[in-house]
Amino acid sequence: MQLDLVKNKFGWYFKGAIIANILMIALLWFVMYISQIEGDLIATTHLDFFVMIGAMVRATYRFEILR
Repeated sequence: MQLDLVKNKFGWYFKGAIIANILMIALLWFVMYISQIEGDLIATTHLDFFVMIGAMVRATYRFEILR
């Protein structure tokens, strides 16, 4: 398995996915923090969170596949 990761250079894809996930979590937290300070809650239910997370995941990994 390790040889395949080195030979096919999949290591960067895993590192990129981890970085992208951390950035998406940070962005979601930042949006919710700012909306709470301003008093205008963007997401009030679990469905709202899932829609925002789904949009970020589709936007991030769609461009990753097209490269």
